[in-house]
Amino acid sequence: MDGRREEDLTAIAWPGFVDILSAVIIMFVFFVMVTAVALYVHTITYKSKLEQLMKTDYSTKTKVLEQKITEVQKQKKVLEHLLAEYEQELYQTRAEFSESQEQKTIINENNNSLIVFFGTDSISVTKDSEEKITAFLNKKLNSGKKYKVKIIAGKNPKAPIKSIARKLAVARIFNLRNVMLSLKIEPNDISATINNKEQVENSYHWTKIELKEEK
Repeated sequence: MDGRREEDLTAIAWPGFVDILSAVIIMFVFFVMVTAVALYVHTITYKSKLEQLMKTDYSTKTKVLEQKITEVQKQKKVLEHLLAEYEQELYQTRAEFSESQEQKTIINENNNSLIVFFGTDSISVTKDSEEKITAFLNKKLNSGKKYKVKIIAGKNPKAPIKSIARKLAVARIFNLRNVMLSLKIEPNDISATINNKEQVENSYHWTKIELKEEK
């Protein structure tokens, strides 16, 4: 009887052991499945957020780079403009000390005026022009009439550097005035002005001497 009971107990114990082992395996497989699903969902979510972050960061960097490129282009234009102005200023500044090579003079006896045309890069009066100015003034002043002398200098309104264009006009006025002073014309009888609108024979580089008779 005892032997039979032991055999019966052994037969009864095995199914319980199998159930426990099966339950453990099932729980382990369930845990692995849940973990795998969680990791899968987490990976998809992370990838999606990472892609959005990369797109946003790339878009931001692109905008920043475009703004910097625009700023650099603007600075380049400003520097090019300044360089052109400095080159023009240097050219005109050198022109203040340049000597005239050729000049044209026009005498209008009816209006008692004489016009001297300067080169764009010159302020001095040539010997030929000085002789013509001297002959013109001597003829008028020795006629027994009293005259007031007015010097009008043209100024280029389209010049890049306005101050330099004005200095050129003033220098030409002084050079003509010096010619008049050498003829013993009183300084009080000489006046000067600048005209920045009128062109004479399509040129702004002219200086006119006008004689006004005193009555």
